[in-house]
Amino acid sequence: MKKWPSICLLLFLLFFMNASIANSYNPVNTIIIAKAYSDDRKGVADSLLVADEKTLFDRGLKAAEEGKDREAIDLLTRVISINSWNADAYAIRVQIFQRISQYQEALKDYDSLIKLVKDSKALGQIYGMRGDLFKSLRQFPPAIADFTKAIEMNPDDLQALFLRGNSHYLAGRSDDA
Repeated sequence: MKKWPSICLLLFLLFFMNASIANSYNPVNTIIIAKAYSDDRKGVADSLLVADEKTLFDRGLKAAEEGKDREAIDLLTRVISINSWNADAYAIRVQIFQRISQYQEALKDYDSLIKLVKDSKALGQIYGMRGDLFKSLRQFPPAIADFTKAIEMNPDDLQALFLRGNSHYLAGRSDDA
């Protein structure tokens, strides 16, 4: 079964990451998130479903690019209902949820991405982005934990290191910063 290219996801993520959604976390190597999930597509047995999945995904991506957030969320949710292994759909939907301030839904999608992504560098970036969301929600203990995981997976991630220290400081623990 052929997997469609993830370049659209990369462009979409780069656009939103630079459009000051709710995050200041902007990892340089965002491209690996799109490539790093498992190729195992157990949820899709029928090629007709794959075609439908791709069509829905493409329509969801287009709706997101046009700022039609509700439509994009609905389409991407349908993609996920067809194939719960579609990390690209979760990655786009999480950015939309953040943009429209549906943070609890965004956190659920980050949790799903963490389960799907296998590459440690990409996983570290996801932890960093989720940590930044926790930080913006002033939930410092989970933010610090996520930044710590991001640093463990990407020891050269200076942004995660800075944001972890900043979270310690904002939590009133400047000695740990």
